[in-house]
Amino acid sequence: MTKSELEQFLKLKNEVIVLENQLASLQDKADENSMLYGLYSLTDDPEAEIRRRTEELRRTKAEYTEQLHKVEAFIDHIRDSRMRTVFRLRYFEGWRWLPIAFQVGYADEQRPRKLHDEYLQRAAG
Repeated sequence: MTKSELEQFLKLKNEVIVLENQLASLQDKADENSMLYGLYSLTDDPEAEIRRRTEELRRTKAEYTEQLHKVEAFIDHIRDSRMRTVFRLRYFEGWRWLPIAFQVGYADEQRPRKLHDEYLQRAAG
């Protein structure tokens, strides 16, 4: 697993959240007005727009789920408990480096980030 694959996983996770929020907003507006006033379009067929966005969300969730299984397998094979915790907090919980540092016993955010990067380099090599 590479750093860019892990970063892409976080981006997919955020994309799913954005798409879910957009879809909920579109559905609310369609229910309110029978005309859909979304962020990107004005349409006379709100149901078609909702179907299109629902399909986009389904595809993105499928990609996210596939990546989630890969990341879970990668993290599950990390032998060091502290390192597993760093990876879990970063990629499953979405924590930033400073709270991770405090959680695993460091006062400086650079330490867990450096350990993370070194681990990925060793795993790739």
